[in-house]
Amino acid sequence: MKDNASLFQKKFQSLEEFADYISGILGGPVTIEDAGHRLLAYSTHSDYSDEARVSTIMSRRVPENVISRLWKDGVIPALHKQVDPVVIPRIKDIGLGNRMAIAIRRKQEIMGYIWVIEGNSPFSTVQEELLKSAADKAAKELQQRHMQNKQQEKSKEEFFWRLLTDDIKDLPAITKQFERWHGKAPGRSLIVVLESEEAIDDIMFRSIMYLARGSQKIKLWLQTRTADQVIMLVEPSADSSRYTEKHFMDELLQLLKERFSSRQFIGSGREVSLTHIKKSYEEAQMVIRMQRRLTWTRQHLYTFEQLGYLKYLEAAAENEASHVLPHPVINKLIVYDNKNNTDLLNTLYVFLQSVSVNKAAEHMHIHANTMAYRIKRIEEITEMNTKNPHEQLSLLMEFTLREYISS
Repeated sequence: MKDNASLFQKKFQSLEEFADYISGILGGPVTIEDAGHRLLAYSTHSDYSDEARVSTIMSRRVPENVISRLWKDGVIPALHKQVDPVVIPRIKDIGLGNRMAIAIRRKQEIMGYIWVIEGNSPFSTVQEELLKSAADKAAKELQQRHMQNKQQEKSKEEFFWRLLTDDIKDLPAITKQFERWHGKAPGRSLIVVLESEEAIDDIMFRSIMYLARGSQKIKLWLQTRTADQVIMLVEPSADSSRYTEKHFMDELLQLLKERFSSRQFIGSGREVSLTHIKKSYEEAQMVIRMQRRLTWTRQHLYTFEQLGYLKYLEAAAENEASHVLPHPVINKLIVYDNKNNTDLLNTLYVFLQSVSVNKAAEHMHIHANTMAYRIKRIEEITEMNTKNPHEQLSLLMEFTLREYISS
């Protein structure tokens, strides 16, 4: 071990020189990544590579399908749990050749990763020990960069809160600050808020940041956190669909569900200019509030645009809360259900949410003919036209308002 450590005592002018040095010792192409799988450096003197490495170098980050597969196969969890290198056999369908990897650590914090493609022969235990020594040296090499990043992150966080609170409205000044940090300003920007029922500790926060920075559906520009929320300024990817941020949020929730026992809520505001970040932030917070009070929204309503009529619910509730009057249709069904021990009121609510007899029947686990009969009976009792869009929306809002007020 002492001999191995001595091999890495020399000073390196750059991470690229360091990567070339590791490659020369271990006999295979090397890449060094940060904790978010963004490329920091790679060895240049090699006669062979693989598709995953080439894609990483071209895009300056590990492809998302490679990261997802390595999580699924337990490779990245193993890197996070153990201090020894992980040997990864070839995974042909993602273009990954035989390789060895290790996490670069500073105490309990993951600072990055070193990946080495297998050379002419399988990795030996000696090479594994050499890679451990290389990771120790890499931690020292990244330490200064890490401290500089910490200082910059603090400045970014203060700047972000100024945007969130409308404390700065000067677009040229905002743009100039982004250019100073990133070389350019976001072309599109919106706020994503993630809220946890339990306090967000360092472990959860690092997991959220890891997933956000590794996503290729969005670009994370700024982030901050409170006791129970993580607030992010993101830009949907240029070649994205309309709801790319929704797909990102869906994936983020699923991955957090697999790793933490507490429930999380997530929502985004609309795309806005950099001088109107506060508006997007307020909209994202509204999505979170709706998810908390209307349980049926949690599975599919993540964006402010998706709220539809729900965005008017809070204002309506303020006017209705002190004097909720019985709606004629709802009142008739309550009386009928109580007298006949039926479930027509709930049937109507499910139907209005589903806008389809078949979907409503599926949701209530009854036959479509039974649902059709119930709808017909509701029309007879209440004299409403369930096919009239105006009556549908009016009643749906009434149902939702009452659920919101009573929650």
